[in-house]
Amino acid sequence: MVSAIVSAAVATMPIPVPTPAQLRYQQQEIVALTHFNMATFFRDGDPACDASNWERSQKPSSFAPTHLNVSNWIESYKAVGAKSGILTAKHGCGFLLWPTKVKLPDGSNYAYHVGGEGGLGVDIAAMYVKEMRAAGLRPSFYYSLKDSFYLNAIADSVRPPSTTLPGQVNVTQDQFEEVSVAAVSELWSQ
Repeated sequence: MVSAIVSAAVATMPIPVPTPAQLRYQQQEIVALTHFNMATFFRDGDPACDASNWERSQKPSSFAPTHLNVSNWIESYKAVGAKSGILTAKHGCGFLLWPTKVKLPDGSNYAYHVGGEGGLGVDIAAMYVKEMRAAGLRPSFYYSLKDSFYLNAIADSVRPPSTTLPGQVNVTQDQFEEVSVAAVSELWSQ
């Protein structure tokens, strides 16, 4: 009896249909991902910043591509049939792939970005969008809201000030979230 009632209820329920945005995403089939960030330049294969590599990865000059060719990424995307791509604009180190005007809680500049002191000085995020659109592909970004070693935030939370290393910025959890929102807002508004 219960089975018959459940069957009758299910039979009268509408069939789930994807939203237009979900349908567009499904029709892409292949989405490319380029993880190009500070960890790209760790010769020992470290996947992110931590206490063992922070001394060498804390400076924007550590991000040092010698033959940056964003159009090559897009050619690779197209070769595999991707219709869109994702660029890691900020990963766990906290390094930004665009020159930023975001301020830290004390009013100073968020210095850990491609335009920071000694940095590349090239807006990789803007280059990516330009090349993607020229190729007829949809650009998007990955921005890790979970970690920022630069802001001493690991696994969704800011660590105690006593753990802050030279070159890191000591912020509260609320300040970390405010800086993150400001950075994401800047990335998406440009």
